[in-house]
Amino acid sequence: MKIISKILNTLVAIFLVTNIIVVFLINVHFANLGMIKSATNELTPDVKVNDLLIYQKQSTYQENDIIVYAIQNKYSLAKVKSTTEYLTYIKDNTNKEYNPISNADIKGKPIVILNTTHIILYFIIVFACLIYLIINILLGVKEMKKDSKITS
Repeated sequence: MKIISKILNTLVAIFLVTNIIVVFLINVHFANLGMIKSATNELTPDVKVNDLLIYQKQSTYQENDIIVYAIQNKYSLAKVKSTTEYLTYIKDNTNKEYNPISNADIKGKPIVILNTTHIILYFIIVFACLIYLIINILLGVKEMKKDSKITS
């Protein structure tokens, strides 16, 4: 039983530390990573409202790639229709075309798309791990107090 407990403690600790590191790296745009929440349904069914996208800067983009771009600090999503050396022509899932954007305005391509169910499940797992960790810390403190009374 103690071996299973130690394995579980190690896995929970690795999971929580990894999550802290990943969230930090995304927020400081390490490796050209970023995060955005979708605010529209223009790319449904690929991306829906409130989906969370983790994106990364790419060297090139292909036709129908979903891209994240920013013009005057306003982030948006679109699909690539075509590209030239300096411009990218964009569209939505209904093939409605928009004004071309500068390639310099492209922030990246989503590498992970998390829908609401994924996000809720993720937070349930994180919350359960934190509760497990707190319980183990409290039990450890109780055990230490008990041991100190015995040796006194």
